[in-house]
Order: sequence, then C-alpha cells, then structure tokens
Amino acid sequence: ELSLLPTPAEEAAYLRYTQNDTIAAFLSALDARSPELAVMVVGRSLPTDEYGAKDIFLAVLSDRSATTPDTLDRTKPTVLVTAAQHGSEQSAKEAALWLLRDLALGDLRPLLGQVNVLVMPQTNPYGNFMNIRRDELDLDMNRDHIKLESAGVRAIHRVFRTWMPEVTIDVHEKGDDYYRVSIGCVSNINIAADLQDFSRRVILAEIEKNLEEKSFTFHEYLVTEHL
Repeated sequence: ELSLLPTPAEEAAYLRYTQNDTIAAFLSALDARSPELAVMVVGRSLPTDEYGAKDIFLAVLSDRSATTPDTLDRTKPTVLVTAAQHGSEQSAKEAALWLLRDLALGDLRPLLGQVNVLVMPQTNPYGNFMNIRRDELDLDMNRDHIKLESAGVRAIHRVFRTWMPEVTIDVHEKGDDYYRVSIGCVSNINIAADLQDFSRRVILAEIEKNLEEKSFTFHEYLVTEHL
C-alpha cells in the first residue's frame, strides 16, 4: 500500500518542502485508508499579511481507532511526537509524515499492538511557509514553553494535557556537520535523579547502540552535569 500513498516529499521527489495545505490533504488520504488512524485539528496559527491562518493537526494511531483520550487503550504506553517547532527545520516534518504513513499502512503497523502514537507533524505553519525558525509572532517556539504565547506551543500543551502521553519526542533538524544525529535526554534539574539516570543509562544507550550499527555518528545534545 505504500506505493499507493507516497508522502508529499516522496511525491515531489524531495525537490520542495511540504506545505500545510498539502499536509491536510495527505492526512485526509491516509485517514481514509487506515482504520487505526484518527485526524483532528488541535489549534490554528494566527493570520498575517504574508500567510493566512492555518490549522495545526494531531494524528492519533491506535489499534482501537481512538478518537478521544478516554477511548485510548491505556494498558499500552502512549508516545507523542511533535515536529517542526522551528519552521526552517523542514526535515522533522517530512520525517513525521513518513513515520505516520509507515505506522498506518506500512511495516511499522504491528507496533500499534504495543504502543499508541500521537503525531503533530507541523506545529509552526508560518515558519514552515517562510522557511524561517520563528513563528508568525516572531517567537522561537522552542523557547516559549513557559509563557505559552505562541499558538503552536499552546496547541502542543493542549494535546499533552488532554492525552497525557507517557513519552514525548520533539523532532528537530540540525545542520550538516560531524554528528549526523543529536539526541537530548532528560536534563531538567526538577526531574527525579533516577529518571534522569534511566534516560541515559537505558534509553540513550539503546539508541546509541542502534545508531552505531547503522554507522550514524552520534552526539548527546544539551549534556548537563549530574547533581
């Protein structure tokens, strides 16, 4: 079925970035083919002179076809993936759409028997369209998770508080340098020390092992001292 539904990037032969209207069409087509998928609007960016207001989407993948948090199978962990808070980090969005397609129709589909997956593939439509880091309010969204002024950041928090995932993954993109993959662990000093230790000793170690097997150079992002 993958050949019947290429991602927008695949359809464009990776020659142009996927825009929000195309994301909406792709999610609609994917939703029509996958009984495990539900798509909903969870926010809307603000209009500007250069670019109109755009919907911010959430895709929910579950083998029970959950459309609300109370219909989600809570015997399994729930993972929330957010992408493209920085609009110029376009690969994060394209990767999220690829992941969605493979979970809904492809060889990753069996994973839905073990985990629920929530995906917000594009959280900064304006920055994406303009190919700039910031949003329509000239805010760096990834620095706005305290004041919550950005419509996109508020949408992320709304989804988190509504669906309460056990795991969150925020996907970014970095420049072409020595390290091909950078991953940050739990580093907030307010988080329990044993959880910080688990994130490095177990989760990060497993990721590093798999990346090394694929010959990807690896770097831990935002290394902090243990207190």
